Amino acid sequence: MKRCEVCGKAESEHADVEHDFKLDEKFPKWRGWHAARRGLGGNLYALGVPEKVIQQILRHANVSTTSTYYIKTVPA
Repeated sequence: MKRCEVCGKAESEHADVEHDFKLDEKFPKWRGWHAARRGLGGNLYALGVPEKVIQQILRHANVSTTSTYYIKTVPA
């Protein structure tokens, strides 16, 4: 996710380049696995996937956990 704005290389592959690393701000910042799972739950819900199926994809024991914490609606 950390790419150079100038050359497009990852920060870890940037040692042999002749310019300083400049973070490309167009890529989203990584917020962790929990945020990724919440984003997945919200996107699936927006696509019309039933809550029970989202629960199974996220491997929650109870659908109320999925609907309460992982399905967030965003205004259009």
